[in-house]
Amino acid sequence: MPGAKNRIDPRPLRVGVIGAGGQLGRCLTRALEASPGYALAFATARSELDLSRPDELESGLASLLRSDAAEELDVVVNAAAHTKVDACESEAELAYQVNALAPGCLAQQLAAHDLGFVHVSTDYVFDGGKATPYVEVDAVNPQGIYGKSKAAGEDAVRDTLGAHVIVRTAWLYSPFGQNFVKTMLRLARERDAVSVV
Repeated sequence: MPGAKNRIDPRPLRVGVIGAGGQLGRCLTRALEASPGYALAFATARSELDLSRPDELESGLASLLRSDAAEELDVVVNAAAHTKVDACESEAELAYQVNALAPGCLAQQLAAHDLGFVHVSTDYVFDGGKATPYVEVDAVNPQGIYGKSKAAGEDAVRDTLGAHVIVRTAWLYSPFGQNFVKTMLRLARERDAVSVV
């Protein structure tokens, strides 16, 4: 990763995963453990590092980055987020804490340790009005709290840390947790017809 620690040895890239208890984090952790080019330095779930608790976040991150598990760490992936789009509308403070303030705090800690950062964001930072596919340089225009909080998180990372990658994704599905694919499969078993947007 450009700007991260210079790596001249052939050892596997050591990666830490935050949000390892969620759908994306569980899949990422599994993939890292199975890939010879990577080594999983640590994988923290909400029970170990709760991004919704600002009073504990900074000290928790600092402790994690000083731990033996983080020795020779190269990059951290933030797979944690408040992703319940409808709930974000009524839980705006929580959405901004997890999706905006926490990534900014994490970026500050990583900058102090000269580490790279992969921050997972969302297509909800766009308004959906473009007739052609979005590209990286398109202006964001989020419409709801979820998208606005995620856009603020992108800004916090971008403004704080040089060595970073922001990944915007959508419609995640996996064997873990709840997702659209699993819902459609369940409804197909239960009903003769399914109507969706």
